[in-house]
Amino acid sequence: MVLSNQSPYSIFLYSACAVVFITIISAASYWIKHAHSKNEVLEHQAVWQSNRPISFSYQVIYGCMKESHSYVVIHNSNVESVTPKLEGITIEDLYSIAIKGLEEASNVNIEYHPTFGYPIRLQIDWSANTMDDECTYQVTDFQIIK
Repeated sequence: MVLSNQSPYSIFLYSACAVVFITIISAASYWIKHAHSKNEVLEHQAVWQSNRPISFSYQVIYGCMKESHSYVVIHNSNVESVTPKLEGITIEDLYSIAIKGLEEASNVNIEYHPTFGYPIRLQIDWSANTMDDECTYQVTDFQIIK
């Protein structure tokens, strides 16, 4: 009898089925987690696009091993200034960075502004097994310019 509790074939068959089942559940949960998170980013981006003020300023503090910052001023929906010019990160850039992180990184945490929907904090761990590859982006000093 092949499927008895003491048969080596039964033990192998049950073990193989368990491994396949766990693999399928893990793959499905990974896909659901990332699909939901990407949709969440897109939903918040739509909130930002519909509630975005015409003129505003903010600072982005960001770093991957080294902390930097950029100060951005938007006037009449156009970028008026970015300081420093070479390293400016816009709020729109943060949505792209978040989606890229969800597609490629091992862990992504995002906090959104409750009214405007922009990412106020974005943390990305690109590889679970690599030290010091984490990147953090934080939007501070957001102000509407009247």
